[in-house]
Amino acid sequence: MTAFDKYHLPRINEIPDLELYMDQVIIYVKKYFSIFPYGEEENFITPSMINNYVKSGIIPAPSGKKYSRRHIAYIFVVFFLKQIFSLEEVKAFISQQVSICGEEEAYENFCTLLESALKSKGMQKPQTTPNALYHATISIVNKLYAQVLIKSLNS
Repeated sequence: MTAFDKYHLPRINEIPDLELYMDQVIIYVKKYFSIFPYGEEENFITPSMINNYVKSGIIPAPSGKKYSRRHIAYIFVVFFLKQIFSLEEVKAFISQQVSICGEEEAYENFCTLLESALKSKGMQKPQTTPNALYHATISIVNKLYAQVLIKSLNS
């Protein structure tokens, strides 16, 4: 069993119903990324990044300087999506999903599908370079296909 098998992204009702300051948000969010390679990097998530996402309209503006569970859910989604998409694509993707089923359902769907995909990979035994090459090429194709879908739905 790998860390992927056990990974759980908190659902909206599992995120603390407290308004958090930026430094508290960073601490809370970081623990959910610790199993991933970029989660080990010291500055993979910073206050300036989150502020830029707010200024860009990717994440809703906080109430004063406090962030709610809604903001934290957005931050989770943005940090996963930015691994493969440009910020413009992330914004379009989130907007598209929210317009289809609303914020909470879009977030819940994202969590469920992400965990399912991680579990399916966690059950596979890592192999040598050809396996990494296979997954890299599949990632490229999936990214390109998703970009086409995002563009076509926003046209």
